[in-house]
Amino acid sequence: MIVVLGGGPAGIYASIEAAKRDAKVTLIEKEERIGGTCTLYGCVPTKSMLYPARIIDSLEKLGGKGEISMTSIQALARGSVERISKGIESTLESLGVNIIHERAYIRSGNVIVRNETLPSDSVIISTGTERDKENDMIYSEDLHEVDLSFKTVGIVGGDVGGLEAAWLLHTLGKEVYMIDKNSFLMSYLDDDMRKAITSYFKRIGIKLVLNTEVKSIEKKEKFLLKLSDNETLSVDRVLKSFGRHPAIEGIDVPKNRYIRVDDYLRTEVNGIFAAGDVIGTHTAHSAIYAGKIAGANAVGERKEFNREAIPHVVYTRPEIAYTGLMEGKCVKVQAGSNGRNIIERETFGFLKLCSEGKRLVSAEAFMEGAEDVIATASLMIRLHLNLDQIQDFIPPHPSKLELLKDAVEELINING
Repeated sequence: MIVVLGGGPAGIYASIEAAKRDAKVTLIEKEERIGGTCTLYGCVPTKSMLYPARIIDSLEKLGGKGEISMTSIQALARGSVERISKGIESTLESLGVNIIHERAYIRSGNVIVRNETLPSDSVIISTGTERDKENDMIYSEDLHEVDLSFKTVGIVGGDVGGLEAAWLLHTLGKEVYMIDKNSFLMSYLDDDMRKAITSYFKRIGIKLVLNTEVKSIEKKEKFLLKLSDNETLSVDRVLKSFGRHPAIEGIDVPKNRYIRVDDYLRTEVNGIFAAGDVIGTHTAHSAIYAGKIAGANAVGERKEFNREAIPHVVYTRPEIAYTGLMEGKCVKVQAGSNGRNIIERETFGFLKLCSEGKRLVSAEAFMEGAEDVIATASLMIRLHLNLDQIQDFIPPHPSKLELLKDAVEELINING
C-alpha cells in the first residue's frame, strides 16, 4: 500500500505513477476538493483571469477595444477550477486510487488518520504550502472570489504573485501601488531582467514604491499603510503576495524549513518520500515532475530528481520566463528583430542566453512568447546539448522560437 499525503500536483502525479505500476494507492487530502493550491486557488484561477485580460490588452495594441465584467472573469476562473478538479478526481478513481478527505499526520513513521494508524509500505508527503491569513487582507489566491469593485490597491511584495496580480488589476482598470523592500522588482534575477521588469511596470502606469517596507496597516474608511520612509499610503484594499510556508504541521520527519530529501526524494525516515513545495520546488510543474519521481521510487524504482534548469514563468503581458543561472558568456537579442513579433505588434523585450564553453547553461526572456522559448531552452540545457548540436534545431517560420536560434548562433560566434 502506497499512502500519499496531499492532493496537489505532486500528490496527484505520485498517485497516478504508483497506480500505473499496479500499486494500491490511498490519497489523503484535507480539503473537500482535489487539486491543491495550484488548481483550487493559484495557477488555474489566476491564469483563467489573466487570459481574458491578455485578449483585451492585445485588442488595444491593435487599435481595438474589448471589455469584460469582473463577475464574468471570476466566473470563468471558478468554472475552470471546478472542471479541472473534477477531472483530476475522475482520473484518480479510474486508476483505483482510494481518496480520503481528512487531515493526516505522521508520527514515528506511521500515518495517522482519524486517530488510527493507516497501514502502508511506503509514504509520500506532498502537503504543499499554506498561508497564515490576516483579516481584511487579499492574497493572490483570493482574486477569483473577492469583491473586485475597489478602485485602488496596494500590493505588498514584488515577487511572482505580486507581479501577476499587479498586471491583472492594472489591466482591469485599478490604480495599483506596488511596495517592495528591494530596489527592483524580482530582485533575485539578473541585472538585465530586474531592471527591465521594474522599468516596464513603471512605464505602464503601476506606481512603484521601492526600497520601502510596510511597517503597519490600519483599516479605517480606507487602508492606511505606514511606510518605512515615514510616508502613509491610502488605498481601498491591500494584497499581500508573500508569506507561504510548508504545510508540515504534524509531519514528524527531519526538516529545516523544508523536508530534507536526497536525489531520489527519500526522506531520512525509511520508506517515506517527499515531493512538491514541501521540499522547496516552488512551481506546480516541478512538483508534478517530483511527484512522478516519488511515485515511481515508492514502488521500488530508482529515478533521480534532476533540479537542473527547471523553467519558471510569470504570466504577465509580456511574459517573463527564466531557467538556470545567468553565468558565463551571454548574448541578448531584441524581440523587435523577430518577424512573428512584428506581425503581432509585440516587439517589446528581449531574450538572453548564456553558455559555458560550448554548452548552453541558462536562458531568460521578457517578451511575448517567453514561456515557449524558455521551455525549449530548458529542454536543450537538461539534455546537455552543445551549441553545435543546437544549430540543427529548425524552428518554424515565422515563430518566436527563431529568436532562440538567432541567439545560439551569436553565442557560437563569441565562443569562436
